[in-house]
Amino acid sequence: TLAASLPCETLKVGFGVFVLIISVRMVVGIRSEGAATQTLPEPRIPHLVVLGTVMGVIAGLTGLGGGALMVPALVLLFHFPMVRAVATSSAAIVFTAPGGIIGYIVNGLDVPGRLPYSIGYVNLAIGLALMALSIPMAQLGARAAHSIDARKLRLLFVVLMVYTGLRMTGLLDLL
Repeated sequence: TLAASLPCETLKVGFGVFVLIISVRMVVGIRSEGAATQTLPEPRIPHLVVLGTVMGVIAGLTGLGGGALMVPALVLLFHFPMVRAVATSSAAIVFTAPGGIIGYIVNGLDVPGRLPYSIGYVNLAIGLALMALSIPMAQLGARAAHSIDARKLRLLFVVLMVYTGLRMTGLLDLL
C-alpha cells in the first residue's frame, strides 16, 4: 500500500542505496565467514518479530524479500552461515509473498494502462513464466550453493548486490 503511493523513482533509488549499504556491510564480514565453527544461540522471538516486521515493510516497498533483505539480515544480525541464511529465507518467501501479492492486487485494481492478463499490478502471464523458470533453477542454485565455499558464495552475493544497487541508483550509467 505504501509503495503504491510513492513515486517509482523514489522507490528505485531508495532501493539501490539500501542494497549498496547492505553490500558494504556484507563485505566487512567476508573475512570472518567460516572462521568460527562454534554453535551460535538461536535468535530470540522478540528479535525475530522486529526483523519480520521491518523486512515485511521493506519487502512490500521494494518487491524484495529473501535474497537482498533476509539473507543479509540473517548473516549480519544473527550470524547465520550463508547456506543456512539462503535456505531459511527461501522457506520464508512461501509465507511472505502472499501478503505482497494481495497488496499489489488490491492497490492496482483501478490503475489504468495495465498490461493484458493483469490483476491489479500483478501480471499473471509474466508471473507464471517467472515461476516456471525459477522453480527448477532455484533447485539447481541450491545444489550449487552446497558445492561453493561459503566465503566465495558470500562474495558472489555481494557482487550481484553492488551491481543491482549501482543500476537502480543510476550510478552504473555514470561509470
